Amino acid sequence: MAERSLSKPNDEPCYCGLTRRASRSLTEIYERELAPYGITQPQFSLLRAASNSAPMGITELALQLNLDRTTLGRNLKLLEAQGLVVFVANQHDQRERLVTLTRSGAKVSKEALAAWQAAQALIRRNIGRQKLVALEQLVAEIDALVS
Repeated sequence: MAERSLSKPNDEPCYCGLTRRASRSLTEIYERELAPYGITQPQFSLLRAASNSAPMGITELALQLNLDRTTLGRNLKLLEAQGLVVFVANQHDQRERLVTLTRSGAKVSKEALAAWQAAQALIRRNIGRQKLVALEQLVAEIDALVS
């Protein structure tokens, strides 16, 4: 009996499925490190973005993080419930609320940075800098397909 070839077009891997699988695995690494701080990886990214600037509007923050407003809003509500962010009125536009970190949020953002760096180091150590540079280039090329 002849061996079945895995190179036939019907056996081609789904590139979207592969990247989603890799994304889930990477997320798990970061979230293990961030767990002691009570935040997820997306929440950490949001806290870091908010900590690097003055209070900003949700639309501006969504653009900076490349997130849709609905996803961002859900994460912001969770962070607000934890006392890590607050919404303040925009003095120039009453229709828009601005996001700012609380003292607790600034503290968690600062302290969790070491955990994020540990995840980065683990990935860099195990994957290697050359492959990670190739990954950055690949992501840029994929982003260009939708631009």
